Amino acid sequence: MRRSGRYRQMARDMAAFRDAYQEVVDLTVPKLDFMMRVRDPKPGKEWDLAEAKLKAARLAGRARQAQRSSDASVPFSVNGGQIRLDPVLGWEYSLRDGEAMPPDALLATLSLMAGAIESKAEEAEHNERSLAGRVAAFVGFPLQVRALATAEHPSLAKAALATGIAAQVFAGVMATLIAALITTAVAALWKYANHDPQASKPLPAVTTPVPVPSTTPVSATPNPSRT
Repeated sequence: MRRSGRYRQMARDMAAFRDAYQEVVDLTVPKLDFMMRVRDPKPGKEWDLAEAKLKAARLAGRARQAQRSSDASVPFSVNGGQIRLDPVLGWEYSLRDGEAMPPDALLATLSLMAGAIESKAEEAEHNERSLAGRVAAFVGFPLQVRALATAEHPSLAKAALATGIAAQVFAGVMATLIAALITTAVAALWKYANHDPQASKPLPAVTTPVPVPSTTPVSATPNPSRT
């Protein structure tokens, strides 16, 4: 799965936990108990509330991983700031002390984290469409294979990494061969498109005339002045 896909899944997990917590709140009513604002089950909703709590607890475990990636988690301060409660792990405290952890504030915090993760997913999708993102995904392929294999079979971590590297090398060789074939084909087409049929015809031979020296005949008659 690509990074953007993982972010999308984590955003859905956080939103699912938020909705499950909203169901818990809807099944309760606030009241004061020893100067503390608590939430009790609505009349006749005790069983429904118990099921809703179990669902919220299960989804909180999935949302915990998303919370680490959101970079937007805000803890709640209890007892004058002496205790800081995690909004995901400590969600049930809001039912026992609505002053320290108001349900509305907790819902807003969960929505904030879901939105922050969605923003990361959009940024990751933009990067994956770029050339640098494709190269980064190719380089990280062996580690992704190892992570998936380790999640199912921890003993196969080394074998999975070796398999991923071998697949990456094979893909790199094939990509290089394909690129070389494409380059050769393009060069051949370019040469054919720019070929001039007239240029291949032999030029006519040019002959330069060689001058022939003229010869003056020598007279055999003696010169009369010398006689």
